[in-house]
Amino acid sequence: MKPLLIFSALGVIIFSSCKNCVTKTVSYIEQEPYQTTESKYEKLDYHISDNKIHYSRSDGAVLVDENPTLNINCSVINDGKAGGEFVLYAILTCQGDKVEIRESKYISAESTGDFIVSKEINPYSFKSDIEIEDWGVLAPTVKVEEVVTKYKDVVKYRQCNTCDGDCP
Repeated sequence: MKPLLIFSALGVIIFSSCKNCVTKTVSYIEQEPYQTTESKYEKLDYHISDNKIHYSRSDGAVLVDENPTLNINCSVINDGKAGGEFVLYAILTCQGDKVEIRESKYISAESTGDFIVSKEINPYSFKSDIEIEDWGVLAPTVKVEEVVTKYKDVVKYRQCNTCDGDCP
């Protein structure tokens, strides 16, 4: 008789707990990926051919009133994925005389730009002991667009039964 009583009690519990079952719609949040374009600023990468700046002196023609020139050249390779305006600067000195240059040049993406600068100098200067006091290249900062993946919360809905364990 005892087993019958246990099965009866168990049956009452099961049927009484599920007799008020309803199907309802519940919301939940799920993250969905999406792509967007973002802008950022970055300085272009570059390198200098043979890591040097080259200079030479060209004699003028005193009889036709043509002064000599100091010729400076440098090859800059833009390693970036965009083009931009690069600046070559240099200060050369010789026995108290000083020549300063600042030249800008647009260099396309993954291309080489040759800076060739000539400065007129005094006929008696820059004949020997020329020193490069300072020089370098200033790379441009450019706006770059890139596609990035982000995630957003999306409210979704599902059906559930209150008698199931996963229905609030």
